[in-house]
Amino acid sequence: MMSTDASERRIFSVDEEDFMWKVVIDSLKDTESVPQSESQLSPLNATFWRIAKENDATLSRSAGTYTKKFKRMWQRQEVDRLQPETIAFLTEKLGLPEHDVKPVHAATESVLQPSSTQQRDQKRDEALSLLAGNPIFEALTARNPELVSRWVHLTQRVNEEVQAIPDNFLRHHPLVVVTANRRTVEMMASDSGERRNFFSVDEEDFMWKVVIDAYKDTDSVPQSESQLSPFNSTFWRVAKENDATLSRSAGTYTKKFKRMWLRQEVDRLQPETITFLTEKLGLPERDMKPLLDTATHGDHLPHHTLFGENPILDVIAEREPELYAEFVETTTQVNAMIAEVMADLGAQRMRATTEPAVYIDGKCLPKKRKFFSSEEERREATRERQREYGRKRKLMKDLKALSEGFTPREGGNEFFGVEGADEDERC
Repeated sequence: MMSTDASERRIFSVDEEDFMWKVVIDSLKDTESVPQSESQLSPLNATFWRIAKENDATLSRSAGTYTKKFKRMWQRQEVDRLQPETIAFLTEKLGLPEHDVKPVHAATESVLQPSSTQQRDQKRDEALSLLAGNPIFEALTARNPELVSRWVHLTQRVNEEVQAIPDNFLRHHPLVVVTANRRTVEMMASDSGERRNFFSVDEEDFMWKVVIDAYKDTDSVPQSESQLSPFNSTFWRVAKENDATLSRSAGTYTKKFKRMWLRQEVDRLQPETITFLTEKLGLPERDMKPLLDTATHGDHLPHHTLFGENPILDVIAEREPELYAEFVETTTQVNAMIAEVMADLGAQRMRATTEPAVYIDGKCLPKKRKFFSSEEERREATRERQREYGRKRKLMKDLKALSEGFTPREGGNEFFGVEGADEDERC
């Protein structure tokens, strides 16, 4: 698919998307005065865009392309640039998408009531069932059940808001950009050596230029496979010999380019350039959609963190200040209560495991050692002690994960469907 001609795979610009929304809104508003057929009214039908192309010459793409694009836009709810009343109007006319997607704009929650209440309750019950038997969580519930229930509910709502924020909104939001840049500067300032120098945008662009020029020159100058592949250190070793501005090691450039291509960090390249590189390099090894006319789902932001200096929470604080304030207040109270419960449980465990001292004639006798009848019995007692230690560690880990906004779950860290992402994968 990536090897098709660039004219068939031109990426939609923001202006084109906004113009498509305008065409749809104007058409739906004119339906009361001019009766039209159902196929002419629905922007999910090619007939709608065929008629729109006849009335407006600026629509230069095919009707089928506009139909597919609008279906994707509406199904993914890419409506962050629309007003709340406009979103409500479109939902009234077009209906909710086929799959159960929460509307992106939080202000329309009272107007657009998605059928997700049962799912929300089900997810909450599943999360609480995973904590059944956890003595720490049971102690919290026994102390203040109303606070714990409200905290779980607020944590779930915050995670739903995180899910509702589209990636393209986060990538260009000023709070996210400022926070990410501040983190980068602080990390670079705290690193005394040059082993962890971050690549600048100019360096990344120059790396793309080196790779593109190398592949364009292959027709005139035959080269070996290792010299042609930017995933091989030989390529960058030869490039360093030809260009003195490449000051890093060949291995560093190799690792960096592998990450850039694996994550498809190609948003600053032209569509035809992306097509050319994909034809030469092939698609990334893992199953990831390229950033061509699709939503981005890369590892650009740490979605698994819900506390500290987190740009996602900054966005939620900006969009839902009341929810954010109540969430922080409730979480602070729960964390304080967790510290008290932990102290009480530790004291109880000490009292339960400490044997009373035995005195004879005023002298304290040493504690008796437990003797085993066989080596196998001793090993079994050791294994049981290790299993008990592992169970206690898991309980502590589950509670800590919950306090940080996760649901403990086998096979990964998730809370109410929000997946985690690695933070250590950037150069």
